[in-house]
Amino acid sequence: MHRRRRTALVLSAAIVAAAPLLTGCGSDAHPGAAAVVGGRRITVAQLESRVNEVRSAQRAATKDEAQYEQAIAKTGTLTRDTLHGMVLDQVLDRAAKNEGVTVTRKDSQQMRSALEQQAGGSKALETAWLQNYGVAPKRLDDSLRT
Repeated sequence: MHRRRRTALVLSAAIVAAAPLLTGCGSDAHPGAAAVVGGRRITVAQLESRVNEVRSAQRAATKDEAQYEQAIAKTGTLTRDTLHGMVLDQVLDRAAKNEGVTVTRKDSQQMRSALEQQAGGSKALETAWLQNYGVAPKRLDDSLRT
């Protein structure tokens, strides 16, 4: 429980600190941008590509059309959730850099190994992340790093 509070506090602080970086509701037009974070655009094409990665992974992970339709129904807010994740990734990356926080490849690998052990293997972890967080297997390491 303590770890959850600390994580929530860190995320809240990062979001508050990064609020000036977010430019979604300003008066400046950003054609083709799904969001702008600290002057960096997240394009609609980038967002669509991420959503398509997840949909492709969901299709590959299901046995038939009915299961695929169920997967889609469970992730009806995938586009919004994906954009939220992409914005949050940039905000957290910026906040970490500002505070001198780094995550090494070794840190990420250790975390992945521990999670794989809990989940029952690499495939099981990838499936869990896909189902629970809408993260395509090829983006799992990036997600764990964040």
